[in-house]
Amino acid sequence: RFVWLDHLSLPEMRQRVATLEPGTVVLFGLLYVDAAGVPYLENYALSELRAASSVPIFSFYESELGLGTVGGSLLGNVESAAVAAKIASRMLRGEWTNDDQVTRLSATAPRFDWRELKRWNIDETRLPPGSEILFRSPTMWEEHKQIVLAALALLVVQTGLILALLAQRARRRSAEGESSALSGRLLTVHEDERRRLAR
Repeated sequence: RFVWLDHLSLPEMRQRVATLEPGTVVLFGLLYVDAAGVPYLENYALSELRAASSVPIFSFYESELGLGTVGGSLLGNVESAAVAAKIASRMLRGEWTNDDQVTRLSATAPRFDWRELKRWNIDETRLPPGSEILFRSPTMWEEHKQIVLAALALLVVQTGLILALLAQRARRRSAEGESSALSGRLLTVHEDERRRLAR
């Protein structure tokens, strides 16, 4: 069932979308002036409806992705502008005829806002194949990769220095032991030589 809300003012639309039942979605078009004749700045109505909505909001336009809509196959900004420029150019040159009034725009590959998927508990596995997910929060590794790598490098250098110090200490103790043994033998030899001379 499809219910139009274009006969309502924006505050009435807010109240209506706040009470929608689960399993319902909002399909947002453009809203610059509501039914009460109140004008709104670009995307203001979308932000108001998103704040009030009890269900996910979908739209037609790529420019609204990231402003509160879930996503999908959207009309691209660049393609729309290019088509509009071509039509304007033909009109200015007088080449535009009544037969040319319908121009079809193709939608982009499916694109979705990760934040809205999380907000509405929409499983990514349910998205169409080849979907692109935007605005994904970076993982701890992605966000702090340089710091983690620097800390690991510092840890490796410190470990190497500690191992080198331990090896040097072991060699010193070994050398001290050999020196002590040599001193002992030298004293013994000296005593033996003194006895021999005394005899």
